[in-house]
Amino acid sequence: MREQRNPDAAIQFFESLQDDARLSEAEQDDIDGWISAAEDWKSVGKFPDMTLDPNKQYELGDRFFKTGMSRLKFPLDDAGNADFGIAQSYLLPFIIQNDTDSRIGEALYMMGEIRRRLWNDNDYWAGNFYFKEVIRRFAHTELALKAYQSLEADVHFGYSGSGGDRTPRSVLKMLKTYKALADPNPPKPRKK
Repeated sequence: MREQRNPDAAIQFFESLQDDARLSEAEQDDIDGWISAAEDWKSVGKFPDMTLDPNKQYELGDRFFKTGMSRLKFPLDDAGNADFGIAQSYLLPFIIQNDTDSRIGEALYMMGEIRRRLWNDNDYWAGNFYFKEVIRRFAHTELALKAYQSLEADVHFGYSGSGGDRTPRSVLKMLKTYKALADPNPPKPRKK
């Protein structure tokens, strides 16, 4: 779906797997989710390379992002991955081509959430760029605070396991810096 942008081929592929007895119930649910997302995408009728209008890019990215979020049963559930992949294909061109648009902060935040959930490569920290960018560009706002909360949760998840939270000091220091930058009510400087 991401590379070929062909929902018909994706539907056909996933339908061929639907009755595979080797798949668990959770895997079958994932397949149903991918089919549903591909059908939704097909109904839109416009694919990212055909949609140059920034309003349409943002609208479709936002739509598929919200659909993906609505499918989640727990924070890092993968049930919305197909929708997130589609949303990403609209939001990335929007971000690249419309850097001064009033919706850029929300688009960056959505991409941070998408990358947080689709980190299927070994470059774990790459997904955090979007959250950091929101915090830097929209410091001391509610949006920056929301991005910080996701950044913090993402970082601690990455360093936690059965042995507890092993977040390195340097990363904790980075979090402290971004927390201060995100705070919508920063402390006022003392008068001398």
